[in-house]
Amino acid sequence: MYNLNPDCGASLTKLHVSLVRTKSSGTRTAVYDDVQKEHGREKTQALDFSVITRWSAAHKETVCAKTNQHDLDTALRRTICLGGIDEKLFKANETDIDAILPNDHDWMLYAQYAAGMMPTSLYCERSQSSKVVFHLELIWAMSCLEGLSRPYFVMGENLSRAVGNRGANLTNPRMNQLVKRTVFEFDEEHERFEAQFETTHDMLEEIERARRATYRGLGVSLGIFERNGGSTKAQNNERDENINSSLMAGLSHSKKLPESKIIGAFLHPLFQCETRMREAGLCTPHQYKMGLDELNERVTRYYENQDSKPISLNVPTARDKYDDIEENVDNSPYAKDA
Repeated sequence: MYNLNPDCGASLTKLHVSLVRTKSSGTRTAVYDDVQKEHGREKTQALDFSVITRWSAAHKETVCAKTNQHDLDTALRRTICLGGIDEKLFKANETDIDAILPNDHDWMLYAQYAAGMMPTSLYCERSQSSKVVFHLELIWAMSCLEGLSRPYFVMGENLSRAVGNRGANLTNPRMNQLVKRTVFEFDEEHERFEAQFETTHDMLEEIERARRATYRGLGVSLGIFERNGGSTKAQNNERDENINSSLMAGLSHSKKLPESKIIGAFLHPLFQCETRMREAGLCTPHQYKMGLDELNERVTRYYENQDSKPISLNVPTARDKYDDIEENVDNSPYAKDA
């Protein structure tokens, strides 16, 4: 994200530094709390920063910034000013204050990033859950990629600038904002969809590039796509960030999906049918065939092992008194295969 999309990375870094500076000082946090009281907040999202190397760290920070935008912006400008807590920082950057304080473009970027990168955040949460379900891995992955590939996404309103009772609770905004690529237009059949939103925003180039790079990089990492041969790393990086080229430029669907994903999908009760899986966008016909062959091979191997006689395996001997190894163990192929 930061290498292929430096403008977006610089803005996200600015937010991270601002959150760390605010939360690391009780005095600065008190200024922020006073601002929220002045604005009559009753329910808000906790102001916090993430460890930048953790999954979805940037997304969590942008959600926080988008929810508390007006309060955080006011607090930062009260501390970074003449006579403020961070007066030295203000004087050092007085000629380029946008280098340390988020501007209107940055706040819009945080709002669009929070909404536009939501599919990735959801996939991260599901992948790290202790209740990972084998037959849902492919569905979750393809759902994430499908969300990133759309030329539009829905965004919540900015309640932090609402007045009266509507601004008391910042955690339940109406999803009445539409963000779409400038080159994209809905056809006549879907014009009603666009008409239901109060405001339509142009998708920022940084967000387009972020969604594109994530879609391509994640798809390759998961084994769903593969890069065409004959391309250098520099050429691949250029295709990943070029928002004017085809989303699949230099990519093709993998000939074979990872076994854990395709076999898991076969076990899902809603699928188990080539037509359903293809129409749902879970796999190509060739990927389906390769996955089914692998499943048949595994089932065949299982029954072959059932019919075979148990064999003895070489069991390691104890190397010291703390090794607890049973001798003369006759292991069957079932244990070996497991």
